[in-house]
Amino acid sequence: MYYHLCASLEVAAGQVLWDTGPQVTTNDIIWLLQTWFGTGLLAERFKAKMHARRRRHGEPFQQLYEEVCCLVALAYHSAEVSLTTYVAREHLSSCFISANCS
Repeated sequence: MYYHLCASLEVAAGQVLWDTGPQVTTNDIIWLLQTWFGTGLLAERFKAKMHARRRRHGEPFQQLYEEVCCLVALAYHSAEVSLTTYVAREHLSSCFISANCS
């Protein structure tokens, strides 16, 4: 059954299973796939992208703001709109004040 599952999954998901070997348990497979492809780590990735995002040379500030708002919404997907707007504004203002966006 393990080999059928590996063959059924495509690209990265299939490779993750091939790397584990047939001795892996069902619970291990579920945990591994949730870790690699679940939403828990995605929120952390979006937070990291948001904190690393800087204004590019010649980029309009409005474009930066819209992209940061999008990353905040993805990182804090269960939060209310007012909170995500606040977080986006705080990030942008700290970026602007510290001159990291220039």
